[in-house]
Amino acid sequence: MSKKASTEQGYVLLLAVLVSTIVMTLGTLIAGFVRHDLALAGAADESDVAFYAATSMMNCGQFYEFNPKHKGYFNPTTDLDGRELTCFDTTATYGNGTGIPSGDLQEYEFNWTTGSGQELCSILQVVKTAETSGISTRMIARGYNVPCNVVTKRADAVERVIEANY
Repeated sequence: MSKKASTEQGYVLLLAVLVSTIVMTLGTLIAGFVRHDLALAGAADESDVAFYAATSMMNCGQFYEFNPKHKGYFNPTTDLDGRELTCFDTTATYGNGTGIPSGDLQEYEFNWTTGSGQELCSILQVVKTAETSGISTRMIARGYNVPCNVVTKRADAVERVIEANY
């Protein structure tokens, strides 16, 4: 019996390497997409939390603005050295010791905890300006997904802002 030299040796091995390379590449791509989607989902959740903090702050500010018991709460005055605002079972104080003149930026900062235990920061800024046609109001609510003392220190801090002008 004579042996015939085969020129087809190694093709099966080459085909196996090629197929396994394609499968590994597809697996790596799919894993990257999944990881990216999970990161986006987490960022969307934190964005929702920050928006919730801003919305809650705006609601509290508008409660003080429009509730008959507190009507005109943020209006300029020379009679008061400061104001207290209570939201989220927490009280924040604004005051500069010289009254609250027209056009003065009143800022109230709140650290609060959600029912699930996440600490949030909400900031309300109010500017009331006396004009000939009446008093104009600019109310800005800022919400953060982290406590106020770490807003500028954490890379994962998300800010959402709601503004009302009337």
